[in-house]
Amino acid sequence: MADVRLIAAICPSCGASLQIPEGLQNAHCVYCGTQVFISHKRTKCKVCDGLGRLEICRACDGKGFCTWQTNSPGVRGNDFLMLGYSSACIDGMCAACKGTGRYLLGPCPGCEGTGKCPRCLGTGKCLACHGMGLFPDTRGAEQCLSCGGTGFVDPGAPELPSLGRCPDCKRVWREDSPHCWYCGFKRNHCPSCGEPWIQGRLSCVKCGFGKNQKQR
Repeated sequence: MADVRLIAAICPSCGASLQIPEGLQNAHCVYCGTQVFISHKRTKCKVCDGLGRLEICRACDGKGFCTWQTNSPGVRGNDFLMLGYSSACIDGMCAACKGTGRYLLGPCPGCEGTGKCPRCLGTGKCLACHGMGLFPDTRGAEQCLSCGGTGFVDPGAPELPSLGRCPDCKRVWREDSPHCWYCGFKRNHCPSCGEPWIQGRLSCVKCGFGKNQKQR
């Protein structure tokens, strides 16, 4: 009997890793029963590394921004007084010196005179997730925005859909999304009970579904 070659696939429903015999056009997930369609001309998604799932970056809370900050209390010596300072990354710039590299009469102690954030080196992006706010994870709570959770994309397709950030919570979202899944921005109806969503309220007036409660 000839050996059967297996190809890797991801269930778009439960995110399970599957092994599908080569040549099949569709199969069923052995874990949840969802039908999985196979396209043998597709390539592995580079956004989720073929896993189909993404997890929120804990370093930046999914916002993609550099979160560096530092502070130092003043020090008094016998012959000198060093004033305290505090700084943070603002779009890659040191907040203490506002990007000038100078603080009072000397080099800025926060950025060592460079004017740039010492963590992201001026990019303003979170180093853990490279500014995406998400990273590949087989058990991730988010479906990959690029491949739709399948782990594969068609040849010639753009690596990423049109991405932006929610004006309210600043997390990554697809610009063609009907609403933000995190904070409810642009949501018209409560995802829990279907009641019309009143903009400006923190929860649904009928069932109490919270504005910051993510839909599952």
